[in-house]
Amino acid sequence: MTWIWIVLGALLIAVVVSVLFGFFVWRPRARKRVTQATEALAQELHGRPPLLIAPAQCRKAEIRDGGSLPGLGVLALTEQAVLYSSGQRVVILPRDGMSFQSSGNNLEFVTQVPEAHLVVTLPDTSPWRQALAG
Repeated sequence: MTWIWIVLGALLIAVVVSVLFGFFVWRPRARKRVTQATEALAQELHGRPPLLIAPAQCRKAEIRDGGSLPGLGVLALTEQAVLYSSGQRVVILPRDGMSFQSSGNNLEFVTQVPEAHLVVTLPDTSPWRQALAG
């Protein structure tokens, strides 16, 4: 019976340590990366507000120098383009000739000029689907 309590105690300690690690280590890193991405987008937009902006997770990027894109960043929508920033780089995909698909929380953008394929995950894709379709 004491082994059960030892195992349960160890599991409780592991859960508490992982929650504290996430709160004090991963959360500040994520906030810093989203802040850097937002600042990069603000510089690219020259102070003009986008129609939509949201934190996003880049899952797949088939674009020139796409290695710096996967991970946490910010997605923005303007009248002319969809912009994604990872903090290090801003990618601009023109809305002319762009096709997009939505499945679950993923949005997939495909453009021909420049040739690009970008898949991002958002908390809620419904406002993005409405804005892109309209």
